[in-house]
Amino acid sequence: MVPPRSMTAHRPIYKPVRSVERAFSVLRAVNVLSDASVEAVAKTTGLSWATALRMLETLEGLGYVRRGAGGGKFRPAIGVRALSDGFRDETWISEVAGPGLERLTEKFGWPAIFSTLDGTEMMVRESTQSKTSLAIERGMLGRRVPLLTSSGGRAYLSHTSEAEREHLLSLLRQKGGDDEKFINSTAFTRMMRQIRRDGYAQRYRGTMPLTSSIAVPVMFNDHIVGCITIIWIASAISMQDAASRYLRPLQGLAKDLASQSTRLNSIAGTTLPG
Repeated sequence: MVPPRSMTAHRPIYKPVRSVERAFSVLRAVNVLSDASVEAVAKTTGLSWATALRMLETLEGLGYVRRGAGGGKFRPAIGVRALSDGFRDETWISEVAGPGLERLTEKFGWPAIFSTLDGTEMMVRESTQSKTSLAIERGMLGRRVPLLTSSGGRAYLSHTSEAEREHLLSLLRQKGGDDEKFINSTAFTRMMRQIRRDGYAQRYRGTMPLTSSIAVPVMFNDHIVGCITIIWIASAISMQDAASRYLRPLQGLAKDLASQSTRLNSIAGTTLPG
């Protein structure tokens, strides 16, 4: 079946399905109330008692709510957790990162990206490369960049848990060559220590010789879920000036993303897996 031509547009092409809206409002109410009577659900959602009961019984049959011991109140069931299995913390943050990255690019002109760990590389989840004429690299969305030589990868390595860092480094050591030599060097140890102290990582030219970048970690639920990076033409501004101009806005956006994701997580009524 060929989808309607406008299906990819942001504006809905059909009216919302009222019964679906009601079902999700009931499920959200049960999540918030925990032990929810039919009366409490009806009051919270604005539905009639009969409609609330019908929705609850439907959700019970689907495995999303269950009755308590007395049979008169409803609680979230294991099916609610299953809804979030494929929606990890980095997915929440990617969803809210776009507008913040766009504000950075509008203010400074340079492209910005949000990346998360993917295996032993960082994957670009959001990017403003297409929204500025100052971007040298195009088609960054979905691209993988190395952990050791990208500013986002370095920020991730320095701010993740010691256990995950050692695991990632052991995988990178297996590749041998320059990666293994760099990891085992005192320069690498000093770099990790400096990034943790300064709160950001940097890349001066390197694998992308025409550009430089700095990156900051995004922390959520006490662990790192990704990094925000701003990229500029290396000949246009020095690393020191770039850090002076861009570091504080980057750190502010990182805190804002964590705050927004905490709020969305709360609205969902479940703790997402880390």
